[in-house]
Amino acid sequence: IVEKTIAYEERAGFGTWRRRLNFVAGVGGFGLVTDLVLESSVRFFLTQQIPASYAVSMTYGSWRSPYCPDPRLFHHTTFQRLSEGCLFWIYIGHGLPHCLDRISVPDADFPILSVADARRLDAVDHPPIALMLACYTGAMDAHEDCLAEEMLRAEGGPVAVLAGSRVTMPYAMAVLASGLLDQCFDRKCCTLGEAFLNAKRAMANETQDGNELRSVLDTLAAAISPAPSKLAAERAEHLLLFNLFGDPLLRLSAAESVDLEVGSSAKSGDVLPVAGSCRVDGRAIVELVVRRDRLAFRPLPRPAYPRTSGELARFQEVYERANDPRLAWLETPVKNGQFEAKLAIPPGIEGPCNVRVFVEGESGFALGAADIVVEN
Repeated sequence: IVEKTIAYEERAGFGTWRRRLNFVAGVGGFGLVTDLVLESSVRFFLTQQIPASYAVSMTYGSWRSPYCPDPRLFHHTTFQRLSEGCLFWIYIGHGLPHCLDRISVPDADFPILSVADARRLDAVDHPPIALMLACYTGAMDAHEDCLAEEMLRAEGGPVAVLAGSRVTMPYAMAVLASGLLDQCFDRKCCTLGEAFLNAKRAMANETQDGNELRSVLDTLAAAISPAPSKLAAERAEHLLLFNLFGDPLLRLSAAESVDLEVGSSAKSGDVLPVAGSCRVDGRAIVELVVRRDRLAFRPLPRPAYPRTSGELARFQEVYERANDPRLAWLETPVKNGQFEAKLAIPPGIEGPCNVRVFVEGESGFALGAADIVVEN
């Protein structure tokens, strides 16, 4: 564990894994209305709190969703998302001390992840910070080591794990996760322990002036919670339930900023000029992507669960397309802190998008994004 921590800080490099967040979500099972509210909250969370310069993937256990891979491969896909390396790997759903929930489809169910998978994880070069928003996965007092402990101990597992030790609740977990990402992305805490401590302090506060997401979470919780008068008590309880497995002094590498010059609108089929500057020389990846609350294509509805192997295999194709928001992209060098690019916008595209830039250098990395509306 010590060697993995040192390697993360000194030898992990500055590749695209630094901008990647991989989410895995089970189905809540709290009832149709509550589950829809929770899904809407997650969508708002992904769109509003995580900067547009970061790349986000979603692996979702609802077979009706385009973000659901072939259910037969859900376990494999979860394993791959963890092993491929990312900044954060975040699980949202139910859990037990030694495994995550299973996904259910008509007449079958499939595993997500368990302690048996820990030793086979292969994120040796780019281990993520794992956040498990689930019950019991951090039950450090169980008779056998819990999932969080086994994942941390594995050579190819996460460099740190944040997890709950008993029954945990969606509202308090959402507040904690929101605070943690705020500390990492907006306030740019230097260590994971500092970010976790500050997120807990913010969760303990009754009000958060100017925090739009916290206001949304409080309002939704008050509407759907069976005990809306006890939300403060729920947050206080989760201060003790969630723990950090790993080194609280783990250093978090802060990205340099990319200043972009790009128009606020463009026409489909046109060429979009992009110019930028930053303090990192190296290789720039310049992309035009759809905004996170949209898809780059229109998936077909799934009114009934398919029964043939071929139809299920197409789930994987749709899943991969849903997690690829790119409309146009290219690579270009950054010299003396400057770069230029021209992106060919495909015809027939319209709606809110982002121009996203990642710069990989020898001693650091830089991120930037700008909003743009593409008109057809």
